Amino acid sequence: MRPSKIDDIELVNVLSRVIRTRGYDGASLAELSEASGLKKASLYHRFPNGKTEMTEAVLKHIDNFFDRNLREIAYDENRKVAERLLSVLDNIKEFYENGGLPCIIPALSVGEGYRLFAEQIAQSIDLWTSSFTKLGTDLGFDKAEAGLKARNTLIKIQGALIVANGLQDKEVFKQSIEEIKESYLS
Repeated sequence: MRPSKIDDIELVNVLSRVIRTRGYDGASLAELSEASGLKKASLYHRFPNGKTEMTEAVLKHIDNFFDRNLREIAYDENRKVAERLLSVLDNIKEFYENGGLPCIIPALSVGEGYRLFAEQIAQSIDLWTSSFTKLGTDLGFDKAEAGLKARNTLIKIQGALIVANGLQDKEVFKQSIEEIKESYLS
């Protein structure tokens, strides 16, 4: 058996970039093939159900990252809550390359992508809001206020990613992360 040109994790990261920037409907098999350096036949060998299976692999990879680097940290009561919040925000900055990489949720929230992945999108949003709600309640906010703050945090992050990418200005994202930190810790 010939060695793969690209390992599975690297392949999913490459596919993720294309899908995050082009959306499900906009990401063509030709673009996915070119970005990965694999022929279409090789992509189909790894993902027999095509672009849908590729997107599922990308979503699973992203969900695993945020499960480890958001949810697990938010709920780790062996660490101080302020430390958990700062760690989560650092992980978010790292994942989005300080605002240089768009989020997959908006990329899949329209067209065929939404029809296929609405449930996964809702689960991702729930993971984020429940994690930030936990951080908020542990910081002393009542449940309702913590829930509202969590939802606003997600909105602020998503909005900052859109504006930062639209303006090609990562400072927009960095500023939003600082404002989120202040809103929880002030």
